[in-house]
Amino acid sequence: MGLNQVKYLLFILIFLCGIGYVNSQQIKRLDASEGLVNGTINTFAKDSLGFLWIGTDQGLNRYSGVEFKHYTLPNNSHSKGKGVIDFEYLNGDLYLITSNGSLFKYAYDLDNFIEIFTESSFKFLTMTRLDDSNILIGCSSGL
Repeated sequence: MGLNQVKYLLFILIFLCGIGYVNSQQIKRLDASEGLVNGTINTFAKDSLGFLWIGTDQGLNRYSGVEFKHYTLPNNSHSKGKGVIDFEYLNGDLYLITSNGSLFKYAYDLDNFIEIFTESSFKFLTMTRLDDSNILIGCSSGL
């Protein structure tokens, strides 16, 4: 076998290994059978610790890459039974809104959500981070 044939075979081998590496992505379907709360998914976000947060019209889930954890928002007259509409990060903190006008902040040290604002006369629709200290909330009657 000549030097050119060895180079050609080496090139083919490297090329085939590269194709296998490029096509090695995995697709995994996650649903209620895996522990996800049933309902329409309204929003999802990945936090700085690598958790995937999933907000549905039936509740809130955190996915670790292995398992789901379901969170129940504080059970008061304003937030009871309402789904999660949107997430936003501000200065390393995770905030979420519900459609009935409640804003929650995730307490990482307590592993739960604390209600920090409620305006039950508004229907929250979306939110976005304006800068390092302000969140803008869009609702059915304006901002």
